[in-house]
Amino acid sequence: MKKVGLSIILSIFMVALAACSGTQTSSSNSDKPIVLTMGTKMPENNVESKGVTEFARLVEEKTAGKLKIDVFFHEQLGTESEQIENVISGAQDIYFETMTYYLPYVKDFNIHSLPFLFKDNEEYLKFLQSDIQKKMEDDLINKVGIRFINSEKNFIRGPYRVLVSTKPVQKLEDLKGLNLRLAESETAIKAWSALGANTTVIPWSETYLALKQGVVNAATSPISTVTSMNFHEVAKHVTVTYEYPQSLVMAMNEDKFQSLPKELQKSLVEAANEAGEIGSKYINEETESVINKLEEAKVQVYEVDLSPWQEKMDDVYKDLIKNGFLNEELLNEIKDWKAQQ
Repeated sequence: MKKVGLSIILSIFMVALAACSGTQTSSSNSDKPIVLTMGTKMPENNVESKGVTEFARLVEEKTAGKLKIDVFFHEQLGTESEQIENVISGAQDIYFETMTYYLPYVKDFNIHSLPFLFKDNEEYLKFLQSDIQKKMEDDLINKVGIRFINSEKNFIRGPYRVLVSTKPVQKLEDLKGLNLRLAESETAIKAWSALGANTTVIPWSETYLALKQGVVNAATSPISTVTSMNFHEVAKHVTVTYEYPQSLVMAMNEDKFQSLPKELQKSLVEAANEAGEIGSKYINEETESVINKLEEAKVQVYEVDLSPWQEKMDDVYKDLIKNGFLNEELLNEIKDWKAQQ
């Protein structure tokens, strides 16, 4: 019995010793920061990228260096769709872009690119906190494991959209036959095709060259990025369209997010939301600067009657519903939500 008791005591001692050793190893490893890889399509000197840089700074500051963000600008990690696939697979931790690009995984995200659906940014921001939006985000997590970590979704691109072109566009008829660069969005392609344009999908980073070489003679853009992308050098006409508001989201691999300690998750979300406020402030300031630069570059800016364009959208919505690209029930749900605001 004495031998058995001694054996048990020795076993407990060895387990405790191993536990202490493991704790020391874990403590040593915890001294190394966790580095998250983040990609964006915008160049580093872009106004939106200033908000991304602030996000990286805030994360490191809030976590006392335990968590760091390694940012790769200007599609260094691939095109929009490639980077989203990277995030899904876990090869990349975060991608920074608008929600439109997630419609291949959750089709209802196409409502974020429906022209003239929301009257202004204020209404859109309210919608982004609605149960309708939350359901779409939950679907994205469940289907492909992507979470939007900036929960307030207050990083607004734009703050409004324009059409940059090599020839004047002042009325609906001017869009007929216009060779227009678009992102890979079925909704946007159908909408602009209905307005009369010939659409071509071209990566954002190649848009300037496409305009310069005449591959396209127009492109849609947030007003705030027109001069940083140097579009004003090759396209001397800008038409204000207020096409649709856009919220930039920091889409993160869900497994990676859940693998972080709770306090780091909290800091990450807080940093993302604070960066949204800062980024939107930069964008509003940049817009004033852009308007001045356009005047100096002798670029013509047009404010036009958009009602004929808007009237075309009813047919676009019906066509999108008919062809299965748009959920009629969801559209009606949003219209009901809007009526209650």
